[in-house]
Amino acid sequence: GSASNITTVNLTGVTGDTINLVDVLTAVVNGDAGINSFTIALTGAASGNFVLDAGANVNFTGIGSIVFNGGTGAAGDSLVVSGDGMVSGSYTPSAATAGSGTMQIAGGLAVQFTGLEPLTVSNMAAFTFVTPGSEDALTIDNPAAGQNRISGTSNGVPFEALTFFDIADFTIDTAVNDGISPNDSITIDPVGMVAS
Repeated sequence: GSASNITTVNLTGVTGDTINLVDVLTAVVNGDAGINSFTIALTGAASGNFVLDAGANVNFTGIGSIVFNGGTGAAGDSLVVSGDGMVSGSYTPSAATAGSGTMQIAGGLAVQFTGLEPLTVSNMAAFTFVTPGSEDALTIDNPAAGQNRISGTSNGVPFEALTFFDIADFTIDTAVNDGISPNDSITIDPVGMVAS
């Protein structure tokens, strides 16, 4: 089906369909009680597609934001963002709720999410991880060959871990939201920075 020039589209339990969204302000994707895997594969600054866990293809053009709700079921809902090698992006976890946060990608597309566990980004020109609080405790490890993962807390709130690879310029910004008494630590696993 197709939708265009409307404010919000809610997608729930979509399986095996192809959906085209044009000039929709917000697309809301609701996961079910199972383990949901959301993928955004960017094809340029203004267009792309994401694939739901059941195989639905959703093509979008001119969307202001996408909201992913992982659902209330089993842990393991994931979000994977794969760029086209030219776009840049950023990820800021929620300051109050674990498993929630916001990504900015593809020249202004906002991707908000709740109830997700692993996040993965790849194939971008640049990406910035921004902590939401002033006291950050980060750990960088190596979950797989050629990949690094950032996990930890910001102001005592655990944030959703971010795995990254194939990014030309990766920045960790623990300073932009510093308050009165910032106290940050970053621990790098002995394997080191191995992301391709």
